[in-house]
Amino acid sequence: MKNNKYDEIFQQHAKGTPFSWLQYKAQGIAESNLNPVAVSSAGAIGIMQIMPNTGWKDLNLMPADLRDPKKNIAGGITYMQNMHTFWKAFPIPETEMWFFCLASYNAGIGNMSKAFQMARDRNYEANDWSVVAALTLPDFTGRHSVETINYVARCKRFYRELEQRVQIDGGAGEGHSPAAQAGRQL
Repeated sequence: MKNNKYDEIFQQHAKGTPFSWLQYKAQGIAESNLNPVAVSSAGAIGIMQIMPNTGWKDLNLMPADLRDPKKNIAGGITYMQNMHTFWKAFPIPETEMWFFCLASYNAGIGNMSKAFQMARDRNYEANDWSVVAALTLPDFTGRHSVETINYVARCKRFYRELEQRVQIDGGAGEGHSPAAQAGRQL
């Protein structure tokens, strides 16, 4: 957790986005442990574990770009912004927004939007990530719902650890967003 190697990149690309650089870094730790050459069994590449098709189609990144830490982090942050833009159309409170975006990043926006809609149709508290995760996500991702639930939980845990480290180190470069404020309430 002491790896500060990519902090400047996270800070630079997080400016003006809905989440803090610490939230993005926590995501990068959960995705690859900040390994720029990591390749998942599904074929996702780099620190933010971007699928080559997503990189090309949604982010205009060539597969070789995904191994470049700066481009990979920038791409992951842009993709999270896309998730945020999508979810802003729904009455998701800021305290839940990061979780919905992370889950969409991991399970796919299509699966998450179907799970959200099913929760609404069943009159569940669809704006609460934990409700959607427990009651409807498994209908669309099956056994992979556990992976997504654990992924969101890991990101939360890493964020809390990073937040504590920043407080101990003097709080340089915090850049807290409303969503980051919500993340502290975990």
